[in-house]
Amino acid sequence: MHLGQEVSQFADIAICTTAWRRPYYLRETLAAWERVRSISQIRLFQVSLGASDRLDEARDTIREFAGPIPHDVEVYEDEGNLGPWAVNAIALSRAFADPLVDFAFMAEEDILPADDLLEYVAWAKDEFRDEPEVLLVNAHSRCGQGWDGPDVKDDPDADPAIIRLAPYFNQWGWGTWRDRFQKILLPQWDWDGTSGTAMQSGHDWNIQLRSMRGYVAVTPDASRTQHIGMLEAWAANEWTLSWSQAASFREHRDRVQFELA
Repeated sequence: MHLGQEVSQFADIAICTTAWRRPYYLRETLAAWERVRSISQIRLFQVSLGASDRLDEARDTIREFAGPIPHDVEVYEDEGNLGPWAVNAIALSRAFADPLVDFAFMAEEDILPADDLLEYVAWAKDEFRDEPEVLLVNAHSRCGQGWDGPDVKDDPDADPAIIRLAPYFNQWGWGTWRDRFQKILLPQWDWDGTSGTAMQSGHDWNIQLRSMRGYVAVTPDASRTQHIGMLEAWAANEWTLSWSQAASFREHRDRVQFELA
């Protein structure tokens, strides 16, 4: 692949990360982002910091990360307790405020990326850009979410080249195009966790149960992200972590030719 082709493939992508009060996870995930191939060629990398008593440590962590990245890391400090659902929508909206961003990818502070994540995201972005029934791109395999439950497992030996289309959303790393975010996802967004029942609300449940109706998502058999969050999380603990991780995740993968199953 020539350099000019590679730049054009990644140059309209934004990475959005949210962080709140867990700089030890933020440090680990940012170190993983440094290892992602072609990270230097994306349009922007954005971190949204929630108000907490550990902001100074989070700022230091981001400054250390920003050193090896050849472009500026955008940092936003949100005042007050906006909640995780609103923060995700605000972060994506900020990314799409840049007219050169056509695809934004969201991964929170406790989501590790594989080093080939951008290769997968860029392929899916281009492959399905003109197919409006494809609402979003999951980076995680099919497992690990509350709507999956503890009995849904992925294959530890899954073929890293195989990609599927399914009416399925996975919060552990996902992205979408500008038009689908602004026209479909944002107007239906659950900003305050009231879209469904007490245990089936929040933007994640809302996307899976309601926004995905009539749409499909690009989903890999072999996960390109891994959930590591357990400590100081309102909806995660040691038990949920035991079944919310992908057995197929690998920090390093060689390049593959993706194919739709």
